[in-house]
Amino acid sequence: QARKAANLVKLLAHLMLEFKLNINVLKPIDISPENMPESAIIFLTILFSNIFDAYEDPMAVAELFRRGQPSREHLQQQAIEDMDNSEDDVFAGNDREALKENISVFLMHYLEKSPKNMKKSAFRKNLKTAIKACETDGVDYMM
Repeated sequence: QARKAANLVKLLAHLMLEFKLNINVLKPIDISPENMPESAIIFLTILFSNIFDAYEDPMAVAELFRRGQPSREHLQQQAIEDMDNSEDDVFAGNDREALKENISVFLMHYLEKSPKNMKKSAFRKNLKTAIKACETDGVDYMM
């Protein structure tokens, strides 16, 4: 069972690395460190470790986290539609921001403790870039 899960997460990482999927695919997973099942923690740790190990250039990680982000025009149109539909649904479009925030918390809580997170390693640069990409809209990745 564990081997199947590991293979599945490696496939998911591969699809994300090959631009077939973006981080939005993680929306159905409840990424909150307080009550996350151990299997989800392992799954996401393997996923992000594979992604961070695959890239030498942190800008590639930044791009991965940017993919699937709605354009400014799309967000403006969605805001107009939300205002027309109902005042209760004004913040319905914040799923991606919530996902990015949860991923950021996960990365800081679990992957900063990883043995791969060593000074001057590509893993560490990629981890820091991913956290920053999750925390900001305007991306400034100067390290």
